[in-house]
Amino acid sequence: MVSIKISCQELLRFGEILKKEGYNQIFMCGSDISFGGRDKFYKQHGDYEIFDYISAKNNGRYTGGLEGWGFLDKNLYGFAKEEITRLSKEEKPFNCTILTVDTHHMEGLPCNLCPKEYDQQYANVIACASKQLDNFIECMGGILSRRL
Repeated sequence: MVSIKISCQELLRFGEILKKEGYNQIFMCGSDISFGGRDKFYKQHGDYEIFDYISAKNNGRYTGGLEGWGFLDKNLYGFAKEEITRLSKEEKPFNCTILTVDTHHMEGLPCNLCPKEYDQQYANVIACASKQLDNFIECMGGILSRRL
C-alpha cells in the first residue's frame, strides 16, 4: 500500500484557483456562515464574498423570521438569482457557490411550495427541492448562456 503524507495547508482549493484567475466569488447559504467555521474557510481559500442569514438580515434583504436554522431554500434561490444577475453584468468571470439545506434534517424542512405527493415528508421535501433546483437552473439558463 502506498502512503502519501500531505498537510491540508499544501492542498490548493477550488476557490484559490479561481481567485488566482481573477474570478469574483460569492458563497451563499440560508444559515449562519460561522457554523462549523465555514466563514473562515471561504474567506481564507478564495476570499469569497459571503451572503448568509446574518448578512441578509443585517442589510435588510431578508425580513422574515427564523425557519429552523435560517431561511428556506426558496428564499436562497431568490437571492442567488439576484446575485448571479448582478455578477453577470460585470466584466470579470464569477463563481457563485450555493449551499441548500432544506433536505438536511432527518425529515427535511418543507416549505409552502412542497406538495404532499408522498406518504413520507422527506420524500416530499426531496421532490420539492428537485423542482426548485430545476426551476432555478431554467431561470438562470438565459443569463448564464450569455456568459459562457
